[in-house]
Amino acid sequence: MFSGIVEATARIQEAKGNGNVTRIVVERPSHFSDIQTGDSIASNGVCLTIEKFSDDDMVFALGEETLHITGWSADRLVGKILNLERSLKLGDRIHGHWVSGHVDTVGTVHKKEKNESWLFAVQVPRLDRRYVWTKGCVAINGISLTINDIQENILSFCLIPETIDRTNLKNLNVGDTINIEYDYWTKAFVNFQEVRGVEK
Repeated sequence: MFSGIVEATARIQEAKGNGNVTRIVVERPSHFSDIQTGDSIASNGVCLTIEKFSDDDMVFALGEETLHITGWSADRLVGKILNLERSLKLGDRIHGHWVSGHVDTVGTVHKKEKNESWLFAVQVPRLDRRYVWTKGCVAINGISLTINDIQENILSFCLIPETIDRTNLKNLNVGDTINIEYDYWTKAFVNFQEVRGVEK
């Protein structure tokens, strides 16, 4: 589990496809001093497992489902900047919200207006409107954000300077794709209602 509070950004140095698996080599942040093989690292919101690491980098394998949901491919990953977060420890303060690292879908950047704080809006699939509400939480590229406003299937956020400085959102442009994970408890509730046959 993660909190959606990004600890570092890092660049993908290598990406190689082999059948339905793609392996990536990611820069290792200097303060990730406690990592071990098998640890989970949220990378742009995707929970990835460390296969091996050195003082300078970390290696992850992206499975078929991850590649399908995110649309990632080896030929477009090299140079990509990832938001990174190590998994939570029991007893840690949770400053964001519960994030599982299981991306639900991708959206697109709809608006990006720069100021001291930025207005940032993303378009999500229409059917996913049931998972979001004003002042609810959603993880965008692994970042815990609060929804300021919803118009149809456009979600609007206000990005404070700290979020802009610490994450890769500042590198995105209108039309770029982003990974989205909806609130875990909301998805469970909606699924429960659907299983019961409740239409609205």
